[in-house]
Amino acid sequence: MLFRSYLQTRKPTEARAWYEAALQAKPDSPKAQLGQAWIKVMDRDVKSAGQITDQVLASSPDFLDALLLKAELLISQGDAPGAVQVFEQVIKLRPNQLSAHYGRVVLLTRQRQFDQATAALGDMQKVAAKHPRTYFAQALLALAQGKPADARESLGQILSVAPNHLPTLLIAGTTEYQLGAYTRAEDHLRKALAQAIDAR
Repeated sequence: MLFRSYLQTRKPTEARAWYEAALQAKPDSPKAQLGQAWIKVMDRDVKSAGQITDQVLASSPDFLDALLLKAELLISQGDAPGAVQVFEQVIKLRPNQLSAHYGRVVLLTRQRQFDQATAALGDMQKVAAKHPRTYFAQALLALAQGKPADARESLGQILSVAPNHLPTLLIAGTTEYQLGAYTRAEDHLRKALAQAIDAR
């Protein structure tokens, strides 16, 4: 959706204007109504965003964008189990929805539900085994399970195609430190610091 791209590129004025125009043109459109929820997110009014999202889902229960936003809102409120359930609902509706797979694996890993996280990762690999997000989720799970060597292998797959990816560099630094490869850890963290400075 256009207003989401505006938000993601830090253009809140354009996002708000797009939403207002969309809502005036089609006030009953679930997409336009969900735009209101995104504006509330931008205004840091999570409670109102959740209420609007629930209203949209009441009339359009299979609206994937609304479900994904609901999951993110639940995460922000500390309700990881609830978010996992929503991600699973999305996956049932669209089995190849990678963001939902990724969110489910990460949340289950954070909850240290490793058997479920491993099963969820298997589902994700069936969809996109060589996607960077799959490798990243695999690395996070391996680290949480105390398997830094496995994490190194997964992170290496990402860095081979995206050597300056900041989140991967940070996790790679931690991984190498756990493996006792202190020089490699320092190299990754130096690159991460440089990327963070450049992004400011």
